[in-house]
Amino acid sequence: MVEGLGLAALDVPLDARGVPAFDPHSMQVANLPVVIAGDVTGERQVRHEAADEGKIAGYNAAHIAVPPLRFRRKTPLYLNFCDPNIIAAAMPSTPAPTPSARPASPPSAARASWDRVAASSASSGTRPAAGCSAARLRDDRPSRRAPGLPDRLVRCIEQDLTVGDLLRMPFYHPVIEGALKTALADLYDKLTVRNSGPIKEVALLGE
Repeated sequence: MVEGLGLAALDVPLDARGVPAFDPHSMQVANLPVVIAGDVTGERQVRHEAADEGKIAGYNAAHIAVPPLRFRRKTPLYLNFCDPNIIAAAMPSTPAPTPSARPASPPSAARASWDRVAASSASSGTRPAAGCSAARLRDDRPSRRAPGLPDRLVRCIEQDLTVGDLLRMPFYHPVIEGALKTALADLYDKLTVRNSGPIKEVALLGE
């Protein structure tokens, strides 16, 4: 994809694909007046990410005479429109379980969607996902009916909501979100931090 661009002339290290190292928050290559964006980076190769990268790179290219601005990147979100859908909301800190390690069937009817919430370190983390939080929310299973679910999960991640926060949101039944609530409740029981008040799903008036 980068053949013929003469990137070797930049005199910076190139990876195995011939792409130079760059700052993903400014899209600047090393300390050079060069920016990079889109699929050519080999990272986050989806349209909405490429659009953000183009805007970041374009802004800094237009202001190349001053130090580049660094922007906070959005939570990764991927959706493969196959049957069943394969979705990933945020990046797990550990590899997703192999097919042989997954249960042959959902543990309850409420989870028949296969959408799951996983914690990489349930004993120490409370937040469903963020760049470096201990507990991460991810969808690592296929689902036939949930193309909109990862959008909702990522919005919660972007707002830095905890598992306890999510449990205090309304969930309608019987829809895919009902299965999510059951999974969240299971995860909540594995965490050490608790919501205030005696009922985990309902906040006390005045809180």
